[in-house]
Amino acid sequence: MKIKPKEVQSVEIISNFFSGKIHKNHALGVLKVKDRQFRRLLVNYKDRGVFGLIHGNSGKVPWSKIPSTKEEEKIDCPSYPVLRRICHQ
Repeated sequence: MKIKPKEVQSVEIISNFFSGKIHKNHALGVLKVKDRQFRRLLVNYKDRGVFGLIHGNSGKVPWSKIPSTKEEEKIDCPSYPVLRRICHQ
């Protein structure tokens, strides 16, 4: 599972907040979140640790991904997403 740089930064900031190295207002400013969202992050971090800050869909394949066999065919279709879906069913 890949962890995005923003998620790594969130882990560092929240762990520094819990250890008392930074103040809450500084953490809010660095993470660019409101107070309510920060409280949610803290609860998730307490409950699930680092994994509580990683997005739930991280590492999953999108449901709309076109299989590799159909990627070659999509060149012939119009560039409109609706028509592409109709063309490749």
